[in-house]
Amino acid sequence: MSFRGAIVGLVAAGSMLLVAACSASPGSVHAKAAGSAAGARVFAGLRESRVGADLVAHPHVANPYWRTQRPGGTDGDPSPLFGSGSGGPDVTAGIPGTAFPPSTGAPRSASVPAAGDVSDARVWPLTGLTGSTTGRLYLFTAGESLLTEYGLCSGTVITSKTRNIVVTAAHCMYQPQHTGPRVPVVAAAFVPGDQGDRSVTPYGVWTSSQFTIDPQFAQHTVTVLRGDKEYTDGAGADDDFAFLTMDPQNGRNIQDVTGAQGVAFGTGWTSIWQLGYPSAPPFDGTSERLCASSPTSSTSDEHNRVWLACAMTPGSSGGAYLTDFDPSAGAGYVFAVQSLRAEDEAHNAGQVLNSAALTDYRHAQGL
Repeated sequence: MSFRGAIVGLVAAGSMLLVAACSASPGSVHAKAAGSAAGARVFAGLRESRVGADLVAHPHVANPYWRTQRPGGTDGDPSPLFGSGSGGPDVTAGIPGTAFPPSTGAPRSASVPAAGDVSDARVWPLTGLTGSTTGRLYLFTAGESLLTEYGLCSGTVITSKTRNIVVTAAHCMYQPQHTGPRVPVVAAAFVPGDQGDRSVTPYGVWTSSQFTIDPQFAQHTVTVLRGDKEYTDGAGADDDFAFLTMDPQNGRNIQDVTGAQGVAFGTGWTSIWQLGYPSAPPFDGTSERLCASSPTSSTSDEHNRVWLACAMTPGSSGGAYLTDFDPSAGAGYVFAVQSLRAEDEAHNAGQVLNSAALTDYRHAQGL
């Protein structure tokens, strides 16, 4: 069955939650604290206090999902269709071509410097707003010891009415099995401005008790083995985006502490600035890295992805693809998240945030 909507995964303190996995109409999926429903998924509840302890106690590895492909599609970038972000985030319209400004208030503008081509994944000095809004995700699954660290990804705080949303890739939140369907992680921690593999956490460690992904990814994505490597495939792989709802700390939401990057849905792009924490060799995840592409160097394909030359390895998954980015202020608009790596290991692909992503973004905020 093909449908649109959103799947909301919940992690609650010491409880079990049933979450509706499908709906007859878009935008009508609601989490349930008890009961049963057709297609319901069970998410184990874990106490938040365990997350901090396990961050220290368990080793971690880069998220192993990297479906390798060759870059494809039409050369050149799409014509930008700028949406209006005036008056703050308002997603009630639910239409593509919508953009919401960063916390600095910077409008989308052609006056920001164009990016040059940067493919070597050089160290990014966490300039301006990127120093507080981009960071590293530590992901957990339920195991014999209740909570076992699963993998590493990257994420970004994006502007929202609820002031508590981090965007990443869906494959980060649904772990691969050796074969067959993927299953959700049960806990996540986000470290904005992470440096030195958590040795420096300038804005703290934030936990997430809920994440929202598109049902296409959850229901139509499987893991297959080819030799000694795992690959994720299926129709749902074209909806590789997720929105984490972060838990408050001391009465404050994460955006109140870190600020937020802008976010753009279906607006197109000009220059691209890719940020992430590659953690597989030759990188070690101890610093954020940058790749960039000029307006004429990126390509797009029929799977709603944008490709650019970049050496980033696993661990950068879910990291921001920014456009209309001011490198001195470190502020711009997230329009895609890191999703795939090419067979040549020299190109990466970002999943573009489209109208389906806008629906999921609204769900993550309870709108």
